[in-house]
Amino acid sequence: FKELPTANAISVEDGTPLRLYAVRALSSGDALVGQNFFLKLAEDIRAEGRVVIRRGTLASATITEVQPSRTIGRGGKLAFRVDYLLLPSNKQIPLRTNCLGATQYSSGDEDEIVIKEPVVWSAVPLITKRGHEALVASGAPVAACIDGDYTLSPASSRAR
Repeated sequence: FKELPTANAISVEDGTPLRLYAVRALSSGDALVGQNFFLKLAEDIRAEGRVVIRRGTLASATITEVQPSRTIGRGGKLAFRVDYLLLPSNKQIPLRTNCLGATQYSSGDEDEIVIKEPVVWSAVPLITKRGHEALVASGAPVAACIDGDYTLSPASSRAR
């Protein structure tokens, strides 16, 4: 939802790019579908020449698909969507990852990020060789953008 415009209100446009990073590591070996996790904004977001959302603001994401590594060297799979930025005022600004020009691990069928580990080949008999888990390292970059036009008051820009 949008805040009511004020004399100092600042507009943030649909598609404004964001650089986020993972707050903690995730693995296809122990992640669960529907599990929420946090990302943080890597740099200030500016509009109309002013900082409107501060670096360090939290973003929420949800795991949408998990497949642990398997035998025969098959790697794991982990997919997630980036849901929203959580402003200090507790307002949520929806985000999306299907932004033009955004770079991701790989693109899913919908608005999600998919991480797959390749099949592992080795001299060890394949029936017993497990593939690698799909991982998102702590601090891993994630590109997203704002989903919709928003008007924010200067109070919205203070980081959590």
